[in-house]
Order: sequence, then structure tokens, then C-alpha cells
Amino acid sequence: MKTTANFLDDLRAKLDLPSDGRLAAYLGIHRQYMSKYRTLGHTFDDTMSMKIADILGIEQTYVVACMHHQRAKQPAEKKLWERMAMQMTGIAATVLVALALPAQDANAVTFTNVQDTNTLYYVKLLPVTLLLYFIGLHKKRFIPRIPN
Repeated sequence: MKTTANFLDDLRAKLDLPSDGRLAAYLGIHRQYMSKYRTLGHTFDDTMSMKIADILGIEQTYVVACMHHQRAKQPAEKKLWERMAMQMTGIAATVLVALALPAQDANAVTFTNVQDTNTLYYVKLLPVTLLLYFIGLHKKRFIPRIPN
């Protein structure tokens, strides 16, 4: 699991900033916060975690989970946040792979034993379908319910 200091180092490298003072100015925070992050073990709040994730181009939920993991006191709580961070990165990787799949050409997919031979069948929205499927698996409230 990454720590606050790891994310600060990643930010400085990505933004090519020579000092924590410049990084603080870039983030719009006081230099004293940088010192607290580096030496006192303070962590980013959720809003700052999301901002840092956006700058680094990584999953927001991963940075938030890492910060909660760093703040956790009990081993069971730390394990929970570690599992959540790994699940979020796994879901993000799966979605990225699905979105990177090339769209299939309508002529490339054919079916045998189809009654109507003039009909073409193809999957055009495979990445969107996979995305909705994974959201539905991990966030049940997004699955639409059909009223009885």
C-alpha cells in the first residue's frame, strides 16, 4: 500500500517539481501541510485524495483506500482497506481492458443455424456492457429493478 509520502514523491516526479514547497503551491495548500504529510504521518483527506488521483491519472478510490489504510489503527481495519484498494484496482484494470478491446466488425461475426440469413448479429457495445456488468456486481444499487 502506498503512503502519503509515496504519493507526494509520485506527484513531484510527474509534475517535475524541484521541492515540496512548489508542490504545495501547485496543490493550493500551505507548506506546513507538506511538512505534516512528510514527517508527522498525516494523510490526505478524501477530497485531496481525489485531486491527487486525478493529477496522477489513477483511480480515486485507490488513493482514498490507501489513506484510510494508513490512518487505520487495528490490523483487521488495515486488512479491510487493503482488500478494498486491491479490488478497486482490479475492477479498474478489468474495465480498462474491456474498453481497450477493438469493436468487432459486423461482418466478422456470423451465426450458424439462424432462420433469417439476411440478418447480421454483432456486439457493438461490448465495453459498455462489461462496464455496467462490473458496476452492477460491486454496487448492487445500480442494477435496475423491474417492479412486479
